[in-house]
Amino acid sequence: MKRLIFFLFVAIFFASCNAYYEDVIDVDVDGWTSDSIARFEFEIKDTVPTYSIGIQVRNASDYQFQNLWLFMKKVAPDMSFRNDTVQLMLADDYGNWIGSGIGSIYSATYLYKDSVHFSQPGKYIWYIQHGMRTDSLPGIYSVGLKIIENGEK
Repeated sequence: MKRLIFFLFVAIFFASCNAYYEDVIDVDVDGWTSDSIARFEFEIKDTVPTYSIGIQVRNASDYQFQNLWLFMKKVAPDMSFRNDTVQLMLADDYGNWIGSGIGSIYSATYLYKDSVHFSQPGKYIWYIQHGMRTDSLPGIYSVGLKIIENGEK
């Protein structure tokens, strides 16, 4: 129950805010393959504010797993990079899909990081690749990145 309340809070937060950056990439309709990497590129001009970063996922009700593992790679303007592994829970313990749905398609935004400080102005690139044990993921339709400016900290 606590997870559901937290998710609803995060969903309302991300839905109510104007995004600093937002992009969604559709994946292959036959299934998101492990060698298909979503690429997101944006520019940070002001290094004072902090940002909240969300991952957007659109999935079908016939997606065969409860979760989705993602490999994240952030490349900074100086070409330094940081890798991360993230698990998103797409369904609760009772098999109910998380997010809003129309028919058999569900969309949700998951909080990835809060109060992120970008220390360098310039172009950032974020790569997202699925990290599931199967090569192809039928039922995942799109993945996205949403960045909200929190203001000065």
